Amino acid sequence: MVEKEFLENKLSKLVEGAGVVKSVYGGFSIQVTKERAFNYAAVFRALLEAGQLISIEKQDETLVINAK
Repeated sequence: MVEKEFLENKLSKLVEGAGVVKSVYGGFSIQVTKERAFNYAAVFRALLEAGQLISIEKQDETLVINAK
């Protein structure tokens, strides 16, 4: 649980001002609110280094990164 909280805090800092991180079902849902300012590479790297599988979807006009 501590590792998940650490990763959630790290992700929140990485997306600060450009996205919203939510903890869901043992993983994360990250809503991209400012596509040009969002640090995709750093977020993907942090998720992959934590062993998370990543999928990306479009909800309405918003990109959402799901990780488990």
